[in-house]
Amino acid sequence: MSLPLSYPIHSIVIGGRVFGADYSFPCHVQSVTQFYAVLEGKVRVWVEGQTVILSRGQALWMAPWLRREPRAASKAGRYVNVMFRSPWPQLGAEPGRKVLLDRIALARAVECADLGVQKASAHVQAIAFHSLCLYLLGPEAFSTLDIPSPAEEPEARGQWIIARLEEFMAANVNTPLGIEDMASLVHVSRATLGRLFREHLNTSPIAHFRDIRLKRAMQLLRTSRLTITEIALETGFSSSQHFATVFRQRFGEVPSSIAREQIMYVARSAIERNAP
Repeated sequence: MSLPLSYPIHSIVIGGRVFGADYSFPCHVQSVTQFYAVLEGKVRVWVEGQTVILSRGQALWMAPWLRREPRAASKAGRYVNVMFRSPWPQLGAEPGRKVLLDRIALARAVECADLGVQKASAHVQAIAFHSLCLYLLGPEAFSTLDIPSPAEEPEARGQWIIARLEEFMAANVNTPLGIEDMASLVHVSRATLGRLFREHLNTSPIAHFRDIRLKRAMQLLRTSRLTITEIALETGFSSSQHFATVFRQRFGEVPSSIAREQIMYVARSAIERNAP
């Protein structure tokens, strides 16, 4: 499933499943890099002669062509498995080295698993997995990549840089990027990045990213059952109070009014569906 995107990670295939005590997979090899994370329960993974027990919030990167064999180590659980073409040849080359997922990383891994189960579009899956990798590996891993840019006029190249950064912004709304992070992701200086945004969008990179996060928050308020505090955290704001302030400045309404409108809409729809 190759993706015609400027994202550096390609051919992303996400699988996730709930398993029982009888779960096991035969010894096998793959020609792609693999990210294997346990979301609930325990899994015993044999990798190139090493046996590793993974519990909730623990994961492995596994490089191509390594022999591996997972099986259940608890009565029940859930895992996510992502196969992909990695731009980092060294990733996963240390068999059996665990990766510990903190609360944010675990939440993103769960999101990837849910998207795999829902068979979300390849583009949506790519955004979610890039968000997880950006958090786990850090912007510096992406900034070292030799990413080709179009050999066109400076105007077109500036638009390309902005479009590429917007993809990273969309993939990373719940962990705000600093200006240094943004500049490193597209291989330009802070000054150059600021100039490009002023020339093309008449705003700053930080302000543009905040606007993307607020639009995502508006979408969640209208379509999800998350609380306002949960939405604030999901879109990278440190508190619901700060979130409410900048949301009102952007949209002229407080988040709670949008949430009430959504609740009333759902209630009316339910009444209409059940009406004789």
